[in-house]
Amino acid sequence: MSTPAPDEGGGVLALSLDVSAVPAQPVGAGRYTIDLATALLARTDVALTLWSRRGDGARWAELGSRVGSGDRAPTVRASAPTRRPVRLVWEQLRLPALLGAGSLDVHHGPHYTMPERARLPLVVTVSCAVRGSTSIFARTITSPRSNGPATAGLTMLNPNGAP
Repeated sequence: MSTPAPDEGGGVLALSLDVSAVPAQPVGAGRYTIDLATALLARTDVALTLWSRRGDGARWAELGSRVGSGDRAPTVRASAPTRRPVRLVWEQLRLPALLGAGSLDVHHGPHYTMPERARLPLVVTVSCAVRGSTSIFARTITSPRSNGPATAGLTMLNPNGAP
């Protein structure tokens, strides 16, 4: 990790959040992602990088200017393609290199997917529409390999307490 986690000595967590799937009129997971970004921006122990669609960066920078301030404003990277199928390919083929080029500690994919070849710890949120609950699956990298995806463990965290 580039910096100690907040609970390991008070450092700042460099967190990357994929907001590229949030539509202009968000509901459900889109609303969750905006609320998550807002809550993270309010924290002093998180340095937030947001990955948005091309042409959608201004919305996220505006959110950052309303909630964050000064050095707590997010870094907005408006580099994801607009069309969903192309964006999913970008997430798997291009985003891992972009994540690796920064000094990030963890990447969160709040819309069911994550870049499998990324070489940093990953978290993905999977919402259960049937039960109305949200489950968070945390993928923790244990030993990166030089020519493929890292081996990982999967943990399910259910903030609602439902099985």
